[in-house]
Amino acid sequence: MKSSSSLRIQLNYAFSFTLAIILVLLFTPNRLMAQSTNQNTTDLKQFAGTYQLLGKQDLALQISPAANGLTLKEMWSNREINFKQNAGLSFVAEEHPDFTLDFARDAGGTIHQVTAFKRDIWIRSNPGNSEKQRTAAETTRLNLAYQKIFLAFQEAINTNATDQIQNFMKTYLDESLLSAATMEGLIAKAKEMYQNTGGITLDPTKPINPETGTATFKSKKQGIPFQMNFTLNTAGKITNFGMQE
Repeated sequence: MKSSSSLRIQLNYAFSFTLAIILVLLFTPNRLMAQSTNQNTTDLKQFAGTYQLLGKQDLALQISPAANGLTLKEMWSNREINFKQNAGLSFVAEEHPDFTLDFARDAGGTIHQVTAFKRDIWIRSNPGNSEKQRTAAETTRLNLAYQKIFLAFQEAINTNATDQIQNFMKTYLDESLLSAATMEGLIAKAKEMYQNTGGITLDPTKPINPETGTATFKSKKQGIPFQMNFTLNTAGKITNFGMQE
């Protein structure tokens, strides 16, 4: 169960994101967007999927292709907004051009994230992965990969040392995450976790869930349990993360 403080943080962010949308809808004057008649239309299906907020995987957006562009749905409120394509990877709300979506590709050319309002980064959940069920062997390999990563994460946090934390980041984080969140910002978050917990320990009574990428830890200072979530790409690198108390 989430603590009231954790739930409050989540709700506050969801409210602030929704408020930003409402302010745009209320105060941005309608303007006609110039559309080039010979503009090449990008295949809209490549943008479809679920996108989770960087560092807060509980908050998600669903993006779907529509007749003339894309439809964005806030999963926490079910609010839907339609967007038109402004350029290849850029979209604007149909009536309110201040509300923008800017998509980005990974090194392999797959859409892997979108930036809303030029500031909020949302990571696509498992881009390019099929819906097929994993085999027992695949699940075992994934479980071993998560065990290795979570143990390395525990060790890096408990050292509270910049070089050790940085080494963990370089070894296990995907370049897209390092680019979006910055190494300095991630190191600061790791040290903040150590200050708040006095160190962390994997809970041996709660096995790692390879399907959700979730592990349960306890703080050394107070013994309070919390969960960490890591999303891995096909190369086994972390592309997003989240924490729940």
